[in-house]
Order: sequence, then structure tokens, then C-alpha cells
Amino acid sequence: MAKVTIGFGAWLIVVGVYGYLATDRVSLTALIPAIFGVVLAGLGVLALQDRFRKHAMHAAAFLALLGLITTTVFPSNFPLQLFAWLAFGSEVKKGAAISGTVMAATCFTFIILCLRSFVAARRRQAAAAEEARKET
Repeated sequence: MAKVTIGFGAWLIVVGVYGYLATDRVSLTALIPAIFGVVLAGLGVLALQDRFRKHAMHAAAFLALLGLITTTVFPSNFPLQLFAWLAFGSEVKKGAAISGTVMAATCFTFIILCLRSFVAARRRQAAAAEEARKET
């Protein structure tokens, strides 16, 4: 899962750079997905080491949850802006709306993958404990 985290971080960096370039480099806030991506990739690199894996992956899942909340709940609400632009032709910052929506979808997908990984790890631990109990 650590390599997947690095991949998702790299993807968010690409999304952030796209958002920055698509908004004509007007605002540094367009780089927010890239900042999340750098931190996420860093946590993925940290998770490559066994002793940091658990904490780094939990921090990565929390960061993704924070990214999902900030792009969907707060006033920016990029998915709603993108829908308004696509459905009604409303005037919005298209690059920012696309970038924010892609960040939200990426964070949501990453959270789902993390939850699946956490459940699988818990099941492996339970199976190993059961196996150890049977041997004694």
C-alpha cells in the first residue's frame, strides 16, 4: 500500500500543477492538491519502512479524509461548481473546479483503498493470532 500511496501523491501533484497552469498562474491556492500530493507521497516513502508503516498509512488516510472534506464541504465545493458549469454553463473557474473535483475523487478513492487495506491487515492479524493459539 506504500507504493500506492506514493502513486496517489504523484497524481495529486500532477493535478495541482494542472490546476495552477489552468488558472493562468493567478493564485497559489491552485497548488493545494500538489501540496497534499507531496505530503502524501512523503508518507508513502515513510511507509516503505516497516517500523513506520502503520502510523504513516494512518496519517495518509487522515490526510486524504482532510482533502476530501476541504474540497467537498467548504464553500469552494468544487464538485458542485463543476456540475453547475457542465449542466448550466455557469461562470466558474473551470481549471479550479476540475482540479478540485479530481482531488476529491482521488482522495475518496484513496480512503476506500486504505479502509480495505486496514480491514485486510486486521484479518491477517486475527488469523495469525488464531494460528498461534492453535499451535499451543
